[in-house]
Amino acid sequence: MIEDETVLRMMLQRLLVSQGYEVLIADRFQTAEQQIREQQKADLVLMDLNLPGGTGFDLIRLIRDSWGVPVIVLSGMKQESSVVRALEEGAVDFMQKPFSPQELITRLKRYMPCGDVSA
Repeated sequence: MIEDETVLRMMLQRLLVSQGYEVLIADRFQTAEQQIREQQKADLVLMDLNLPGGTGFDLIRLIRDSWGVPVIVLSGMKQESSVVRALEEGAVDFMQKPFSPQELITRLKRYMPCGDVSA
């Protein structure tokens, strides 16, 4: 999970762990980039687009090229151009903030069963 908002990151982590997911966290562009380049492949990435130090669009491309795993964007960006660009860069889904936790879990299950792997 790549999310810079501390409270939201903590809430998402609790939600995902309660659903059986193992969660690796990054809170800024550089941390996420380093984890992508150094970590073993994750099975799905849940991420924001507005990150300190860089753009989420660049990370979507890096994830696509390095891991080839589903990326779900969770962002406050509501412009159609941002949604379209994220999907064109390789995201499989886009949810706008604020969001429903149950809807998020339902969308995650579409790409990764609960409790099987890292998020």
